[in-house]
Amino acid sequence: MSLINREDLIAEYDRVHVGAPGGARKLMVDAPEAKQEQQWIPCSERLPERRKHYIVTDFGSVEEAYYNCDEHWFSVDGNKLKDVTAWMPLPKPYDGGTG
Repeated sequence: MSLINREDLIAEYDRVHVGAPGGARKLMVDAPEAKQEQQWIPCSERLPERRKHYIVTDFGSVEEAYYNCDEHWFSVDGNKLKDVTAWMPLPKPYDGGTG
């Protein structure tokens, strides 16, 4: 399993979802409202309620994973993750500063 660090995750999110270098950083790191939205949720507290993609961590590494709410597991490329300790929703897409 390949794990990526936080900076690489932000760069990849820019490339795939935002389409503009620095857009995700502005959304996830620099914007105060984004800081409030992007809070880690420990798996011991609660798990997501919907099937979709989330950002997950397992002892320091961070990656995007799909959550199967029926069977209560996260996966990357179809491979179940065993040691996810916390998760958070993906950030909202960058809107180019129009909203």
